[in-house]
Amino acid sequence: MHRRHLQEIPDLGSNITTSIPWSWHPNKTSDLLSGMGVSALKLDSENTPQDLLMCVGPPTKRQKVRETKLVIIYQPRLLQETVAGVSWDTLPDELLLGIFSYLNLTDLLKVSQVCQRWHRLSLDESLWQSLDLAGKNLLPGVIGQLLPLGVIAFRCPRSCIGTPLFKTSRALCVQHLDLSNCSIKVIDLEGILGRCQSLQNLSLEGLVLSSDIVRSIAQNPNLV
Repeated sequence: MHRRHLQEIPDLGSNITTSIPWSWHPNKTSDLLSGMGVSALKLDSENTPQDLLMCVGPPTKRQKVRETKLVIIYQPRLLQETVAGVSWDTLPDELLLGIFSYLNLTDLLKVSQVCQRWHRLSLDESLWQSLDLAGKNLLPGVIGQLLPLGVIAFRCPRSCIGTPLFKTSRALCVQHLDLSNCSIKVIDLEGILGRCQSLQNLSLEGLVLSSDIVRSIAQNPNLV
């Protein structure tokens, strides 16, 4: 057996130019693999895991989270009370009475239910000097509670007045009284006028007067 010597690869820098034909048919690859006992896999979606395909691309950039600093500020209790304002409990009675004087009857009755102190202040005579309940429906006991509070001028025309139910027999401070065209029982009117001794103005238009009512009216020397 004669050995054949390999031909030397010509120097690229030489003047000799060679062209080596190179061609390869895909069928030859299949034949070669078949001869070696290897079967080529088909590139399909079944043999290519989709998860692997997803990882082929470049990793997604994480969105940079802006770092925030958590600052906890300690505020002394004394400072908190100062910022919040003055407590209602520290206000003197005179100042609270000045505030209550701007309230109407409905709001004044509401603040009287806040606490015992406000209830006491809401019944101060300075807040009840003038009372106008024209055209109202006054339930039994309302007049008996309001008039003893120091009411000086009381207007209640065209109202329906229930039984006063006074809890005290002392004289009222009413000086100006208007009960014209009210719906009130004679005995209840007697109970109101029987406690009035300082009347200066009185209007009983449209009401039925009894002899006891007339005697009670005569007890007011300053009545005009």
